[in-house]
Amino acid sequence: MKNKYEFHEDLKKYKNFNVPVNSFVVYMSKFFLGLLFKFQISKKKMKVNKYKIKSFDGKNVSFLSYTPINNSLSDKCIYFIHGGGFVFNSAPHHYALAKNMAIKCNCKVILVNYRLAPKYKFPYATNDVFEVYKWIVNNANLLNINVNKIVVMGDSAGGNLSLTTSLKAYENNIVIPYKQVLLYPCTLKDVKTKSNTTFIDTPMCNSKDMNKYGTYYFINDNKENLKYMAPYFSNFFENYPKIYIEVAEYDCLKDDGIMMYEKLKENNVDVRIYEIKKAMHGYDIAINTPLLKSLIDQRVLFINDD
Repeated sequence: MKNKYEFHEDLKKYKNFNVPVNSFVVYMSKFFLGLLFKFQISKKKMKVNKYKIKSFDGKNVSFLSYTPINNSLSDKCIYFIHGGGFVFNSAPHHYALAKNMAIKCNCKVILVNYRLAPKYKFPYATNDVFEVYKWIVNNANLLNINVNKIVVMGDSAGGNLSLTTSLKAYENNIVIPYKQVLLYPCTLKDVKTKSNTTFIDTPMCNSKDMNKYGTYYFINDNKENLKYMAPYFSNFFENYPKIYIEVAEYDCLKDDGIMMYEKLKENNVDVRIYEIKKAMHGYDIAINTPLLKSLIDQRVLFINDD
């Protein structure tokens, strides 16, 4: 892999970074990354609240809210759904991104701690995420947010879950998200795209890793559920929210994002896409770099552009 890809200067330190996807690593990561959720606390400029509600099966699902301490707080809300192949918990860069978006957008950000594979296969993550979305909608007054200005944002697997949240909101006659921000999203299943067959050895995440994630999370099910596992195959476009998509040049999921963009465009959805050059999947790990700061500013501009 050495010298095969020309990475952005801010990403070169991650050129050999790849977490092994096996049962031991998954088990250990759940323990250590799970501690990060517990350690999220209020600080001088940010109030942190922890919530726990009953999910679709009567079991608990938890989530955080980040609220900038600012008297002129916007009534928007960002519902952030972390990635990690449906297997890993929120990583440090997810918490950093949630806090950055809260400050930059001057609004409340909610980060969900949905249940993970392999113990909880599809549809647990999909349903947990949607149950929290319903709670946000039904408790907009408690949260001091505008129910018509909920932005759903997700990276990788979180992008998948962001799209299915809009679909399930539509099917259940619930307020559809105001906008969506999809970062290198997973939108397909069992489709051999060019990027999937090309990027088999990239750092952070590659097609070999994605295949392992798939065996942990996805199930062989009827075609009715395909649209919830692979939102590209959904035909929901009525009153669809504005969409912002980022894809990475060296990412096995690049074509997932591009194909989703093309399908949305064909159906007259207001959608825009940006390819991040010299980047691999999961480039948000490079927190506090010039690259990430510029991308966050770009995302914020989309969210705040009414």
